Amino acid sequence: MPFRYDKATREKALKMWVEGRPPREIAGEVNTSDETIVRWAKKEGLETHNSSYCSQKSYQDYVDLIIKEAEKRKMTGEEIQRVYGINARTIRRSRVRLGLPALSTRYPRITEDEVKEIIELSKAGKDAHHIAQYIGVTPRSVHKKLKDHRDKGETNAKKV
Repeated sequence: MPFRYDKATREKALKMWVEGRPPREIAGEVNTSDETIVRWAKKEGLETHNSSYCSQKSYQDYVDLIIKEAEKRKMTGEEIQRVYGINARTIRRSRVRLGLPALSTRYPRITEDEVKEIIELSKAGKDAHHIAQYIGVTPRSVHKKLKDHRDKGETNAKKV
């Protein structure tokens, strides 16, 4: 006997579908396959918006839209791949097309606000390991940002 999802799960998934979220993202949230999500949508008579049905040009537009949204959410390349099912090469090409900087697949980029916070914490006497844990980056990233700012003469942050 096949596994059956409860009505609440299906309704949640179909609501996300109507909102325009991609099948892969929906599947990740309701713990099922993207094929199941597409099948549920077809069965309900909902319009398909899966990228496999798009032309090449509209698929590029679709990917660009996803990359812009991921940039706002500060998603890593690995998260984009997992949630949206877009491979690393496609992500890189889209970022180049949009004029965005390269994206690490493992760690999120450090924002300017986080750099300021790193400098303030360094001035307050915190070491790189504790700053890294607090910000959510590697100690090496903290060292590099502090070194960059010392080299530019923009700050008198302590050497950590």
